[in-house]
Amino acid sequence: MPGKVKLHPSGHEFEVDADDSILEAALRYGLSVDYGCSNGSCGSCKMRLLNGEISKTRPHDFVLPEAEKIQGYFLACSNSNRGDIEVEATEATEAADIEKQNIVTRIKKVKPLNDHVTLLHLQTPRTQRLRFLAGQSAYLGVNAKPLGDLPIASCPCDDRNLEFHIRTNDGSALAQQLPELHPNQAIELSGPVGNFLLNETSDRPVVFLAFDTGFAPVKSLIEHAMQLERAELIHLYWIVDENENHYMHNLARSWSDAFDHFQYVPITTGTDPAAMTRTVMDVVSHHPDINVSDNYIAGNATFVEISGDALSRSNVPAQQIYNYVVH
Repeated sequence: MPGKVKLHPSGHEFEVDADDSILEAALRYGLSVDYGCSNGSCGSCKMRLLNGEISKTRPHDFVLPEAEKIQGYFLACSNSNRGDIEVEATEATEAADIEKQNIVTRIKKVKPLNDHVTLLHLQTPRTQRLRFLAGQSAYLGVNAKPLGDLPIASCPCDDRNLEFHIRTNDGSALAQQLPELHPNQAIELSGPVGNFLLNETSDRPVVFLAFDTGFAPVKSLIEHAMQLERAELIHLYWIVDENENHYMHNLARSWSDAFDHFQYVPITTGTDPAAMTRTVMDVVSHHPDINVSDNYIAGNATFVEISGDALSRSNVPAQQIYNYVVH
């Protein structure tokens, strides 16, 4: 029966279910191990067995050189473990570790989340999934016409199903194209890009300050933290215009209900700079130990600037502030 897998040199450990390959289990746990096609054709998911036994779960087309087989190399997408094992594997820890990919995806769903925000759900081919890190974004296009870049709102643990939150009243090229989009339509995707990444080496509490659709990259980071079993000691402050609503309020509230130390605070504010400054300063000044937390800010340029200034004035070190400007 499958058991635990320990990765070297990172020391990460995860369980493998009976029906999973080692690669599937690693991705579901939130680990960014090397892989490509996920079906045994490319060889990118090679790992080296250091201790224990594995068993092949399906055939693969990629031919491992005999010298590598002797050294213990195998394809993680086509093998499972027999009991506890230890393997050597390469993991991405920063944006530069992942190559840019160009994929023709298909629209699975276009769904309004409220009067001004719509969910765009894209699905990649089974043999060409998007490898990305939580918090990154991608460029979208239709018929070679660029529509702009958007933060990916979903977790890397489901690399085939990609979600984007589109503001429909901002006059962007994507917003204008949105009424013409329909299920199964081809959408060109290029990415990932961006460095709004979770600091996985830190044991500090985490504060998220999200404004409007800045919730999208924050959602990706939070879901990734959950996969890593690090959803404790998280504070989410989601701020929206006083004339809007929190378009995924029930989801955010469910996180708070599920984890004892996950705090979700929905806030509404005026969007003029003075009102936004008062709101952000109120949050920052009343949050306990803000200066010993990792702080992630996502929203429009005005919100990011105001929030960054408020944190700096509260003596938060610059290396504990992470920004994402949603265009």
